[in-house]
Amino acid sequence: MFSYKEKKAVIDLMIRDRSAKDIADDHGVTSVTLYNWKNDLLGSEREWIMNNKIETSTNDEINKWKRKIESRNRKIKKRSISFTT
Repeated sequence: MFSYKEKKAVIDLMIRDRSAKDIADDHGVTSVTLYNWKNDLLGSEREWIMNNKIETSTNDEINKWKRKIESRNRKIKKRSISFTT
């Protein structure tokens, strides 16, 4: 069974925007340990997960934020128009 710490570290590694070393440091382990956890946790499914699930989740998250930004931009534009008239 994997601990919460191990799972969280692996998730952070998979969706990272920083180096593996920085993530390992945050979790108080070496990058070698972090990659071992990833390999142990994901096993033979890791390639599929890395290539599909995470990419899809990331794209969904990006699209969600794009929609929020577009909505806010429309609200700002609408308010700007009401101030000028």
